[in-house]
Amino acid sequence: NFIQKIKESPHYERLKNSAEYRYCKRQCILFTAIMLIYGLATFLPAFFLKDELDASFAILFLFFLIFFGMWIYYCYRWLEIFLYMEHYTFCQVKMEKIHLQGRGIACFTVEFADRQGRTQIRDTANMFSSQWEPYVEAYNNKMALIGYNEKTDRLVVIKNLSL
Repeated sequence: NFIQKIKESPHYERLKNSAEYRYCKRQCILFTAIMLIYGLATFLPAFFLKDELDASFAILFLFFLIFFGMWIYYCYRWLEIFLYMEHYTFCQVKMEKIHLQGRGIACFTVEFADRQGRTQIRDTANMFSSQWEPYVEAYNNKMALIGYNEKTDRLVVIKNLSL
């Protein structure tokens, strides 16, 4: 069983408690709630006002396409953390180089050695903010535990080691 194999991995708990796992999970829940609330807010009035049914369904469908795409993206990122768990290399890095992205979100560029001893320079996911976890201030110029998956070329921030 695929799920049982994931849960039996020695890296499962570490990855499940990672900052990126929690961020992606929160985003999936947020977009699910938005789609449900907007769907109910659009569908229920249209159900009682039969004349507006076509317009409401058109608006709902457009909204669904936009947010469903984001939902799929974050759910995939959330589950992708567990793909090829045996290929993760874990190490400590200092989160020094910060890059601000749009919408008040930032990422860090980190340097570390992979399993072959080669120096890798990779960006973390764009998930750090001053408004919600993981907070930029909690990681900026601090030591953090990261996991790098060589098979998927994915860098996962596990936790801040300075807390």
